[in-house]
Parts: sequence; structure tokens; C-alpha cells
Amino acid sequence: MNNSDNNKPDDSSKIRDELHACTLEQLERKISLIGCHSGDKLRALLLARQLKLNASFEWTQENIEKLLALDRRMIECFEKLRDEAKPLLAEFQKRIETKDAFLQDFEMDAKVTPFILEANENGELEVLDTGVERVLSEFLPENELTIRCRTWTLEDNIYFNDELNWNSDPVFEGKLNGHYISFAIHVLHERALWSFPDILKINYLRAELIVRRQHFVKTTALGSAEEKKQQCP
Repeated sequence: MNNSDNNKPDDSSKIRDELHACTLEQLERKISLIGCHSGDKLRALLLARQLKLNASFEWTQENIEKLLALDRRMIECFEKLRDEAKPLLAEFQKRIETKDAFLQDFEMDAKVTPFILEANENGELEVLDTGVERVLSEFLPENELTIRCRTWTLEDNIYFNDELNWNSDPVFEGKLNGHYISFAIHVLHERALWSFPDILKINYLRAELIVRRQHFVKTTALGSAEEKKQQCP
């Protein structure tokens, strides 16, 4: 084996270096063109864009206050969802225990979705069909910023447990010491790859409680074994 091969950068390193050399405008053009269903390629582009934007982000007192205010709003959304879910959980559990005619099980998801809304040509606020904002919204993993509601998942949940403080993440550069940062901000930055400028542009939060009541019926497509025998000539 040629030892020089060990010194050659692997494909992922080459791609990372190529993206690092791109301008912000070039990265955003690529992101807009490939859309939100391109897997690893999109993730690499979003990460390169995030690094560029974060490099020029200034931790001013105004920006810190904006981030903390947004975090409080997200926590409030989860707390309201918890309060909405609790009586439903109790009702559903009672119906199941008393052998309700329909309800045998259920799924209940408490979900908070952030949006960056802009005015369209009619002056109405919406997520524009083109651009990075649309991709950021759709790239957010479906199961993130979501709590699958059961009685035990609503007590001290990671999304509003003030004993779990994410302010020590290295990305905050020690600027948030003494402040509380929830898991939601961590998810947006570390998992959904929103930059700090993106996060501070969030101007709309949607909190929704998604409930699926379930009833199951066991069937046999061709009936019992005895019925099958009777159907044979």
C-alpha cells in the first residue's frame, strides 16, 4: 500500500472544504435548489451555512435578551400544551379502564413549530415558498420539539425542566452563564442546524396538541379454518 494514500483527504473532508470555500449566497442558492429532501447533502450545506452565519454573530446584550425571550415563549407553549393534555390523559385512561366501547388506546403529541414569516406580495405573512426559510422549517425533524404525551412524560419533561440547563453548550461561548437555556433552543441549533441569526428571526410559534383516538378490530381475511374447509369444492 502506498503510504501517501493515508494522507489523502476522504470524500467527506473534501466536500466540507469545498462548502467552506463557498460564499453565503452560494450556499443558500444550493440549499434553495435542492430542497428539503436531500439527506446528507442538505445537512452538509446547512451546517456550512450555519458556521458562516454564527461566525459573524455578535453576542450583544440585545441579541442575548431576544434569545432568552424566545426561549421563554417556547417553554410557555410547552407548558400550555401540558396543561391542555393532562385532563385529556385522565379522561382517556378512565375510558380505557372502564372498557369504553370505542377507545382502546390513543396517541397524543404536543408539538411546537417555529416559523420565520415574511410578507408576500399582498402584505400577508407566510413562509415563502422559495428560500432558505422554507427549507429550515421543513428540515426540522418531525419528532423534534414534540412530546409523546403520557402521564409520566409530562412530569419534569426535558423541554421544560429548569434543572436541565443547556447554557453551557460550547456554541454559546460562555455568554449565557447565569441564564437558563431550554432543550428547545438546543434542538433548533444542534439538530435542525438553524444559525443564531435564524433563531432570532423566528416571529411565530404554533403549539398544537395532536390526538389520535384508536380502536382495534381483529379480523381473519378468509374466516376460520373450518369456514375455509366449507368453502372448498
